[in-house]
Amino acid sequence: MAIGGAQFGSSHSTGLVSMNAVASLAATKAHARQFVEALWDLTVPTGLCRYYDGMLYMLALLHCSGEFRIYPPRNVVSGI
Repeated sequence: MAIGGAQFGSSHSTGLVSMNAVASLAATKAHARQFVEALWDLTVPTGLCRYYDGMLYMLALLHCSGEFRIYPPRNVVSGI
């Protein structure tokens, strides 16, 4: 995207949209909600970049839904 807002290409990175949504959680402007809505409107990534974009997509969904947390293994004793 150019400074003036012109789009350089036709690609639409799922990973970039996902991370923009996570970053917008810290924003104070009202239009930041549009970034999270763009995340909800995405489809699961497929094709060449599905692994990287898919991982960012999954982590963003966890963050924006409030479900991002540590899931420790069951056999680990805490405090050691």
